[in-house]
Amino acid sequence: MESTPAHALEHTDTIELTASASFTHTQGTLALCDLPIGKTALIRAVTSNDYYFQERLNELGLIVGTTLTLTHKAPFGGTIAFEVRGTLIALRTNDAQCVRVICL
Repeated sequence: MESTPAHALEHTDTIELTASASFTHTQGTLALCDLPIGKTALIRAVTSNDYYFQERLNELGLIVGTTLTLTHKAPFGGTIAFEVRGTLIALRTNDAQCVRVICL
């Protein structure tokens, strides 16, 4: 019976801790796309299985602890627009589901 290398175990432990920590931060939150127009919210988590997509959201200014205000919603669930750090940003509704917020 072969033993698992130590570096593989460490990586697995990190993934489990990250998943449970992300779950804790998303309890009691709602998706950015569910925020009512004109409401201001605080970003609690950016959850995505795609590392590069999550990095892209961070580059757009969607960082935990940042406030934003939802300004526009396209009809039929197309895109939403919000102001974050003085910049108006539009995102697809599906992508906005990865951003978890708390209304202020």
